[in-house]
Amino acid sequence: MRSSPFSLPSCVIQIKALASIYPNILRGSAAAIYLGSKCCVWQRCLISRRCLIGARERGPDRRHSRAPRPAPRGDKYARQFLIGGGVTLINITIHALMMTTVVRVAQVAGTRKVLHPSFFLIAVMIPTVSVLMITHAIEVFVWALVYWIVDAAPSEANLVYFAFVNYATLGYGDIVPVKRWLMLGPITAMNGALLFGWSTAIIFEVLRRALVRIGISGD
Repeated sequence: MRSSPFSLPSCVIQIKALASIYPNILRGSAAAIYLGSKCCVWQRCLISRRCLIGARERGPDRRHSRAPRPAPRGDKYARQFLIGGGVTLINITIHALMMTTVVRVAQVAGTRKVLHPSFFLIAVMIPTVSVLMITHAIEVFVWALVYWIVDAAPSEANLVYFAFVNYATLGYGDIVPVKRWLMLGPITAMNGALLFGWSTAIIFEVLRRALVRIGISGD
């Protein structure tokens, strides 16, 4: 007669088998839990280390800083071109007024009788060139005044000398504008080159009329 699987002897045997392998199961489970906990700890340490390194590379959090934000680069250039263009127009106006005066004086001198052609040329050209030189000096002082108003140069710089260097396009480079007014130097140089060319044209026109007046063709 076959015994039932649920008979007392078979149950005793199964219980003894489970009791024999149970410690191994417990030891395996404990080892798995231990290794899992170790992996979690190492993973957390690695994540914390990466966060710390990233924070150091990014620097301090400045989201709540009250420091003023720098103005956009376009706004800085617009401000410099606006001020430089305004000063350029002022100097062009000064030059136009002085040019009109020089031409009128030359016209008046041309109506007088010429006794000595050489003295006539000297009497016309010296005042013409002198007035134009004074005009350029006035325009340089206008630039120097603007440099002083906007604080465009370092504090120890001689503003008149700095304006002369830029206006005459010498390009020494011993003094440079501060960073927020870098474009004023090139604008000053452009203004000076334009007005020097204008003065040269005036000198040649006055000379041509003087030569015609004394009987020498100016063509």
